[in-house]
Amino acid sequence: MERLVVSWATAQPDRLAARLAALGFTLVDRRVVDFPAGQVRLVPLASGRGPERLLDPRWEPATGESPPRPGHANGVSDIVALGWATVDADRASAAPPIYSAAAFTLLPDDGQLGASVRGCLGRRAAVLLLEPATEGRLAATLARLGEGPAALYLVAGGDGLESFVSAIGATRGRAEVRPGPLGPALLLPGSPAWGPHLLVVTPRSDAPGMTPLDRAPGTISP
Repeated sequence: MERLVVSWATAQPDRLAARLAALGFTLVDRRVVDFPAGQVRLVPLASGRGPERLLDPRWEPATGESPPRPGHANGVSDIVALGWATVDADRASAAPPIYSAAAFTLLPDDGQLGASVRGCLGRRAAVLLLEPATEGRLAATLARLGEGPAALYLVAGGDGLESFVSAIGATRGRAEVRPGPLGPALLLPGSPAWGPHLLVVTPRSDAPGMTPLDRAPGTISP
């Protein structure tokens, strides 16, 4: 079994840690957000300044027994996908930058990021190739940061997005749910327009507690 490990580089790790904690995430030593399928590590930018970004995504083999993981007060249960920003999904899917174990398939657009999406769902966490479809957040990501890892997709617990919205204290007006490649999704507040983007999606409606990736690769939940 493998787990996704990705670094979130920022000029102010303590400020980012506080922002994530305010959204209901539990941080280990104020530097790690841990999930069954992956881990996000908060690291300082090497230059000491500049925009936040996701760096060095990789899949590491799990070693030995998994240690107990802290739950998250907001009910988020796992990480399900890494979103990779690209200006040319045809090129990226033909020669994936970090992932080549299986073919990419067309998925529904991401309404939060303004992106068309292709996904490789055979691995957990999966990889989604995001190409701008509108002058939205993904276009801002590419203009500011260029191609590369840009978004993390998380899955809400068994009670879904309604419970998550309540857990983070958001109002329905501020927490707009839009269609996404893995199902209805909520973009978490606090990040700049160019990201990194954190999105929470609902589990499959026909199988409570299951993530969208518990279906066969290449299929889409209704």
